[in-house]
Amino acid sequence: PSSSSRNSTPDTLHGSGSCRAAVNNDVVSIPPNYPTSTTTPPDPLTHTKQRKAKKVAFIPTASLREGYTGYVGSARKLFKKLRAIVTEIDISTEAYSTIQSVFEEADVIYFTGGNSFFLMDQLRKTGTDGLLKKELANGKLMIGESAGAIICAPSIQYIEQMDEKPEDYSQEDDAGLDLIDFYVLPHYLTAPFKKVTEKIMTEFSDLNLYPINNRQGIVIDGEDSKVICKD
Repeated sequence: PSSSSRNSTPDTLHGSGSCRAAVNNDVVSIPPNYPTSTTTPPDPLTHTKQRKAKKVAFIPTASLREGYTGYVGSARKLFKKLRAIVTEIDISTEAYSTIQSVFEEADVIYFTGGNSFFLMDQLRKTGTDGLLKKELANGKLMIGESAGAIICAPSIQYIEQMDEKPEDYSQEDDAGLDLIDFYVLPHYLTAPFKKVTEKIMTEFSDLNLYPINNRQGIVIDGEDSKVICKD
């Protein structure tokens, strides 16, 4: 997309585990602005009930070929705790019309972590990349965790040392979604990615890399972006 379409992408969050903090801020508004006269703060989940439940399109596709997928279960539990209405959909197997319908109905489109190349390949093969960009241009919120954040860059070639490119990768290039003009590097200095993230930082020093650890995320609002940290 052009720089104008990139700038028109409103509230996109990129990060690793800390994307949950932004979900909390958006859906539950934690900490809520409780009246000062309240002696015992109400349960945040009660506070959630008082707000309209968010519809979440939950995309686990990046994780499908990974050995460890505990982070996917953690995300499911989080959205359940927030009482979100979750529709889980694998873009590598679902019909285009189904994906389109789910995306249009959702308030939030969430991509789990996993293999960035497999996810980007499926987005492009199925045409889901175009659907996603259309929804973001209309103001929808996207949350990308790890691989889900990496794919937002102009290219994902820089992450190949962390994510092995699948043998059946069908694209002729390593283009990303080009939603942002920088490159998210998740799990920075975090086990088991400490050495590889240091290597990527050194070898791709010409790129505008945004390294974040597992307690940080990047919130993008229009042309502005900021790193947030979960205490």
